Amino acid sequence: RTTVLNGRQYIDNSIESILGQDYSDLEWFIVDDGSRDDSLPVLYSKVGGDPPVRIVEAGRVGRSAALNIAVQQSEGKYIANHDIDDVSFAHRLSTQAEILDSNPQVGVVGGNHIAQDKTRSERYVREQPKTHADIIKAMTHYIPISHNIATFRKSVWEEVGGYPESDNAI
Repeated sequence: RTTVLNGRQYIDNSIESILGQDYSDLEWFIVDDGSRDDSLPVLYSKVGGDPPVRIVEAGRVGRSAALNIAVQQSEGKYIANHDIDDVSFAHRLSTQAEILDSNPQVGVVGGNHIAQDKTRSERYVREQPKTHADIIKAMTHYIPISHNIATFRKSVWEEVGGYPESDNAI
């Protein structure tokens, strides 16, 4: 699931990244959150007729509402976040689905990711805690699962009532 707000410059890499996944049960919702650039026509021209892709024109509803729209319309049991400016490794979705399949008590999985700070010309691996105890400990200081690489059970999202919608979410 991806939300877009004026993300034209990232669309090509994002499409290649998701459609190149080795996960076979793919359903990709792209929710346009009122883009004023040419994101929407470019999306339609590149993946508008592609069966696993569904483009939703939400208008400017805000990030939280756009995320909720994508999850609500999804028919899958797992929801994978993928921001428009992200690139996922080809095994990301299959690996995360396998972990959730093998661990029914787990509601969300994350992972390490490579961050690129173009302003400072830095590239580094952001490592996240891996054990339940380490995740709980980290939660006292920060959110130890990066939203952009999290995959979660739709049932857990339903249990908590979805993303809280606010006016200040980007």
